[in-house]
Amino acid sequence: MITTVAGNGNFGYSGDGGAALQARLGFPGWVAVDAAGDLYIADTFNMRIRKVDTNGIIWTAAGNGIVITNYLNSNSYTTAGTFSGDGDAATSAGLNSPQGVALDASGNLYIADTANNRLREVHFAGFPTLALTNVSASNAGSYSVVITSPYGSVTSSVATLTVTIPNTPPQILVGDASFGFLTNQFGFDLSGAFGQTIVVDGSTDLVKWTPLCTNTVSGNPFYFCDLCWTNYPARFYRARLQ
Repeated sequence: MITTVAGNGNFGYSGDGGAALQARLGFPGWVAVDAAGDLYIADTFNMRIRKVDTNGIIWTAAGNGIVITNYLNSNSYTTAGTFSGDGDAATSAGLNSPQGVALDASGNLYIADTANNRLREVHFAGFPTLALTNVSASNAGSYSVVITSPYGSVTSSVATLTVTIPNTPPQILVGDASFGFLTNQFGFDLSGAFGQTIVVDGSTDLVKWTPLCTNTVSGNPFYFCDLCWTNYPARFYRARLQ
């Protein structure tokens, strides 16, 4: 017994977000079904891959649908898709008459981007991750990862490591010989997260503040001393993150 599962029989592009039976397709090619029962369609002349979920709703899974028209003369023209988008969202990518689709065991989608002479992958399953510990802001930068096994090794593409220092406020440590007067100096110890830059400001009225010291935390508390404290009848201090 045969039934229609997608397309209303009219050429065109329409229907995303609605019933697949009411959608327009443009010369659909190969199809594939994932483990959840979702149907993927190479919507060839629409320069897209369409997805029909198990509820019968159709969506665009890949391709932005952009078509370039080249007029040969007043009576004839040619059309073609585009190539773009590697590394970005699949629905923003330019495809050119895709005719084949397939899925791997992890659910990733492979597209025969026919007129672009390429095979494209839509990575639905998520990318591998690598957890790092004891990193600091100075470790940020570009890296590649080499994975080795008895069968050989493979080098990843270049990845960017971004280090975010938690925005916890600096702390003034109060204890023996860490807060008070020492050899005619007034000072105190400060601590913070590794890699944080702490600025100590001074003020006589709690309104106007003057930077007195800037220090990057290296793992241990550092000592701030005010050599000019005797020049003021009263002075206030604050520690802030730069």
